[in-house]
Amino acid sequence: MLSDETKSTFFCVHTASTTHSNQGPMPALNDLALAIEEREPGQFYWTLLEAHHGGESSETLDYRVYRVADRPQTSYSNALAMGVAELQKISAATGPASQG
Repeated sequence: MLSDETKSTFFCVHTASTTHSNQGPMPALNDLALAIEEREPGQFYWTLLEAHHGGESSETLDYRVYRVADRPQTSYSNALAMGVAELQKISAATGPASQG
């Protein structure tokens, strides 16, 4: 749970479908969301969250931490750029199937 002083923004940043025939450790890009948190004043962290579907009858998604920034950035925009760069690394690791 976030404290009252912690500010955070959550949003989905990638919707390209990448399916894997073997359910390896890499989630599909459309199952990831990027969150930016200001844990302390002027200390912004990115967090990648992986969606977990509640089952066939459920209409909800649960998000679990997939990756977290090692160190804070001094601005929201820098943390956002670093989080997007991490998504690009994941996209590149999935290979040609993710390229439209």
